[in-house]
Amino acid sequence: MDDNFKIVRFAAVNSRWWSSPSNVMKAFILLFAFFSVSAGGYAQKFAYVDTHYITEQMPQYKSAQRQLDTLVKRWQEEIEAEQKKLEALKQNLADEKAWLTEAQIKAQKADIEAAQKEIEQLQVKRFGADGDLFKQQKILVKPIQNAIWQAVQQVAKRGGYDFIFDKGSDLIMLYSNDKWDVSADVLQIVSHK
Repeated sequence: MDDNFKIVRFAAVNSRWWSSPSNVMKAFILLFAFFSVSAGGYAQKFAYVDTHYITEQMPQYKSAQRQLDTLVKRWQEEIEAEQKKLEALKQNLADEKAWLTEAQIKAQKADIEAAQKEIEQLQVKRFGADGDLFKQQKILVKPIQNAIWQAVQQVAKRGGYDFIFDKGSDLIMLYSNDKWDVSADVLQIVSHK
């Protein structure tokens, strides 16, 4: 096998991969793109970028990631502090249960349940699908993603590429030849902005 080729990933081996409708759609799109090359009567140019490599080379991405890591750490500590309070409530109930009336036990159990719900709500608020982490990622990382997207567009137009795939995404590439890797071109454009 040519040294310039390397096996990137073949997710089709994993049967669970095919159970996801989005993965099946990606495979269909890839097959359609490749078969349309032969049916169209002209050659189409393909290239790929490695967004993971690009972002790791960008100081602004590293800065955004550090900011997110700091927020995550602070929010995890906040949740852990609430969990310690919850554990103290549980321990207090266990220690005093023998001396408490049924009404007092019921009241303390209600306090414990309320504390558990507050922790769950705090976790969703911080780390849920529309939580604070998602919002901060959007604020900090979206401009970087947009810059990469615009650079990819420029490289595609300049190089006359019909398709540029992202090696760092879930899209499957069975083989990739390094000569079609345009990540350095994208990084150069992004770095000069």
